[in-house]
Amino acid sequence: MDPALARRHRHSLKEHFGDKHVTGDTRELVIPACRTVGRPIFFSVLIMLLSFVPVFMLSGREGKLFHPLAFTKSFALIGVALISITVVPALIPMLIRGHLRSEEDNWIVRSFIHIYKPLLTWALPRRNLVMWMFAVLLILAAGMFPLQAIIGQGASEVAWKATYLVVFALVASLTVIATRGWQWQLLSFATLTTIALWAYHFPKIGVAFMPALDEGTTLDMPITVPRASVTQAADDLKARDALLRGFPEVESVIGKAGRADTPTDPA
Repeated sequence: MDPALARRHRHSLKEHFGDKHVTGDTRELVIPACRTVGRPIFFSVLIMLLSFVPVFMLSGREGKLFHPLAFTKSFALIGVALISITVVPALIPMLIRGHLRSEEDNWIVRSFIHIYKPLLTWALPRRNLVMWMFAVLLILAAGMFPLQAIIGQGASEVAWKATYLVVFALVASLTVIATRGWQWQLLSFATLTTIALWAYHFPKIGVAFMPALDEGTTLDMPITVPRASVTQAADDLKARDALLRGFPEVESVIGKAGRADTPTDPA
């Protein structure tokens, strides 16, 4: 945001002074430049904030882990936007002085231009193809996205089907509206429908992002009261073994009642 604002101010100064040195009070040129880039800055911040909506919708351990990150980034973006339209315009008349060099004079800028310009030159005349490619990516992502990641483990298959149908309808309709020519519109709808039917059977990505912990063997050493009988100790051991086998992380359970009269017995 700050570079965009500074570039707009610099462009205004370049138009006014040309190759001459920047001198005098330039606030009259800075204010119109701020008005020009104010709305794009607002919507750019809004788009970046919208990208954190899925993070805010996380619950459980995922929410506790990532909510602070989302809040921090959101507050930082809002702060940067406020600084861009308040502090930066006030500093530009004092800092941008002298001869203005062209952006092409910087080798870093030239390198990025050489990378970006061919892509832009290829994409602009192929608007229909670019729109279709992004629509395909969205449909494929919707086919692999588990609804449980948003509304919890209780999400049913019917709810996922309804959500997937709504996403496909929105993406397909917007693509047909944005493309030009009835041939492209018909082709886009037909291909997107075929891809949607194919993506419908995709295996969903997992909702558990926490890594599996292989902690090896765990020793559980319960202690009974001294007056417990052998039968009661055996029953307690069977119940505890059954309880431990109920955990999906446990592969096998071996139980032993009593203690052997040997120093190698950990009990």
